[in-house]
Amino acid sequence: MMKKMFLLAILIATLSYNNFSQFKANIDTNFLFKKYSNKEDTVVYENFSKLPSDWSIYSQSDTINTKSYISEDNYLTIEHDKTKGVGNDKYYGGVYNIDINNTYKDFTFTMSFKMTNWADGARWIGIVYHSKMIGDNLTGYLMNYRVDNGNSAYSIIDKNKGFHDTASGGNPKLTDKNLHTIKIRMKNNIATHYIDNKEIVTWDTKDANSILGSTYEEGGFSLIVNRSTLNIKKITISNSSDESALESDSTLVDTYQADTSLINGPTNIMEVQNLNDLVSIKETDKKPSNAILNFNKDKNIVSSDNLIIDTASNVIDKYLEHKVIPNFRVNDNESKDALIDFLINDRSLVDVSAISENAELIKEIREKYPYSRGILEVNEIKTSLKDVYFEANINNCPTILLSENIANYENVNYLQSRMKTVWTKLNFVDGNSIHNLIFTGTSGLVSNEFSKIYEKIESYKSDNGKTILTRSPYNVAHRGLPKEYNENSLSGVNAAISKGATHLELDVYMTFDRHIMVSHDNDLSRTTNAPKNTLIEGLNYEDVRKYDLDLFEPFEKVPDIYEVFDILKEDTNETILVCELKTQNSAAINVINDALNNDYPELKDRIVFISFYRNQCKQAHLRAPNIPCADLNTLTTGNFIENLERMGKNGNIIDTPNGSSLLNEKYLRDRGIIGWYWTMDNSNNIDEAIEEGLIGITNNKADYFGKKVKYIKLYEFDNKPQLNVGDDIEFIAYKYNKDTLSMVGTIETITDIDDKQYISIKYRTDKLDRYSPLLEVKVKDQETNKTNKNGCGGNIISTSAIISTIALGGILLLILKKKIGNLNK
Repeated sequence: MMKKMFLLAILIATLSYNNFSQFKANIDTNFLFKKYSNKEDTVVYENFSKLPSDWSIYSQSDTINTKSYISEDNYLTIEHDKTKGVGNDKYYGGVYNIDINNTYKDFTFTMSFKMTNWADGARWIGIVYHSKMIGDNLTGYLMNYRVDNGNSAYSIIDKNKGFHDTASGGNPKLTDKNLHTIKIRMKNNIATHYIDNKEIVTWDTKDANSILGSTYEEGGFSLIVNRSTLNIKKITISNSSDESALESDSTLVDTYQADTSLINGPTNIMEVQNLNDLVSIKETDKKPSNAILNFNKDKNIVSSDNLIIDTASNVIDKYLEHKVIPNFRVNDNESKDALIDFLINDRSLVDVSAISENAELIKEIREKYPYSRGILEVNEIKTSLKDVYFEANINNCPTILLSENIANYENVNYLQSRMKTVWTKLNFVDGNSIHNLIFTGTSGLVSNEFSKIYEKIESYKSDNGKTILTRSPYNVAHRGLPKEYNENSLSGVNAAISKGATHLELDVYMTFDRHIMVSHDNDLSRTTNAPKNTLIEGLNYEDVRKYDLDLFEPFEKVPDIYEVFDILKEDTNETILVCELKTQNSAAINVINDALNNDYPELKDRIVFISFYRNQCKQAHLRAPNIPCADLNTLTTGNFIENLERMGKNGNIIDTPNGSSLLNEKYLRDRGIIGWYWTMDNSNNIDEAIEEGLIGITNNKADYFGKKVKYIKLYEFDNKPQLNVGDDIEFIAYKYNKDTLSMVGTIETITDIDDKQYISIKYRTDKLDRYSPLLEVKVKDQETNKTNKNGCGGNIISTSAIISTIALGGILLLILKKKIGNLNK
């Protein structure tokens, strides 16, 4: 015993004060998972490491077929064998009594959970409240909820184990395996049941007196699991039924999906300026995916002229109704502090964003409340777009909201190619502005006329489903060109760039003497002539360079990252390096960042990090905050909420295996997150990814990808043409690899602005329809025409000389003035 105490004393003595505080904090969260929040008389169970000491399985329930355990993500999992049907004598399943030492009168009970297994859709979970024992039998009031059909009941369990149900339907199903929130609020014997903050029923418990013999004024809580598996993330019990009591909403907002043929078209965001805007949201089924709400220091939502509309809680419940994602705008410290308090202590929302022109306010909100996503609002570019990008990175803002006059193709593409998501705010809502912005590739449209946005988005229709590509995806060359060149080699890097890669995905380790080597494996034996167990991280640089990459001829040395930087420095295509941190040594991040700052400053905005190691994602944000980092682990609709929290805590975004239009649009796009995906091994995989609307496509065939059309340009006309909607017109198509070909499309729209004419062209590539942004129709300089009479000249199926389809920066501003309408990871 004395020896153990002595060792413990030595351990404590060797810890610094800060380390000991962290050690203590870990004990608190991992073992003392019952804790009191900063709201008085509130108990919170979370971060489970075992069954809480004040819980117990009820002996009269089906204890033989029930078990509890802790999942990898610290959920408390309760499993009742789905093959074992039992009757009311065993309470239909396993029962756990909760917080057995306390009784509650008025209360708010909230449980964040997900279901992962069930015998059939009629299986259910139940919360018994104001429970008490009559003899050995459990009695009380019950809220139960069935897995698949959305049926819920307010019930009574009598002293003879009889269940008396009054059911109601039409509620969310639990079969999506996502987190949901059940809440029960009791006040003066009136109980209200909620699912995902939607009220199911309010009932007077005195109505059960004929069954129970009296009103149960107070009691405890019990949990029933019937032939299914319940995973509990968090339970909160507040000894209060006030609206101000801590609430937890760990569920995703169910956003409306437009009926359109656009593939991954922009999400539709409502900027709320007054009460009428909120009413318009409530009164339609076609709701915007997001609402931007002006949040003040008193936790009210205010109008554009700073008049109070309603409390933030009321706006969420009465108008957004869990179908519109709230984005709270704050622009001063008082409103920022109020929002932090609101999110931590009042609503505990998981599906929420903070938006501000001041990026530092967003950073503080996200640090204190990691679930919140961050949106940087930019109305003008004061210095350079690069500075805007760095500001967003440093302050943990994955989404950037640009005003329409600066949201041209170049700016949108610059940001989104670097894993930022661009939303665009329209000053005037008309068809031409919407069309132009859709096909510049913006990921979100912001206005206070969301119905007009939907009208235009849903006007794009095809008989063959989603066939209209809204933006050119990014061609991310996985390890270079690994099917023809040594992977992660300089020859592969040069070939991938020449074949049309927009990005290079390369892997790095750090040698013992702190050189950053480009290699997928720490062990060099697979890709070089080194013997087995020749580990990069155990060697010095010169030792690594003794070996040759030998998968393909010519053999070549394992490159270091500085050689790759030298190639990128001379690369006129401005290819972006996607640097995978295979190393778990976080010092490598410092070495790379120092090299960029000191020797390659022109490349600082042409590198992004990715990693499977979540600590590396976190360290990347801390050590090189100007460089974004993406988490490579699998993202699904089932684990989406957990990943939202990780994104907030670690400051990372997502680069996930494969993908689908559901994940890409309803989950990622509607939350201001660009979807990057790995790894497409062949041409069919690449085509399928493009057809799904995936944006960043990591692939092993960048040369095949490079033969696809990236953008188009018009020819100039010899003379001013007479153009009509529906005319065929010839243009030049530019491929990713810079090859060109002449194509024919159809004039979709014609617009005159200040004596200049603009057109949009509809054309088709790879079985997909595409539209150009608005293009200025230009006539050749007449002096040039005189010396080139036999040069290109103009039919409408026409010949015409070059003008970029990439929407010129001033076009939108003119429109506004006129108000016109398998190698894997």
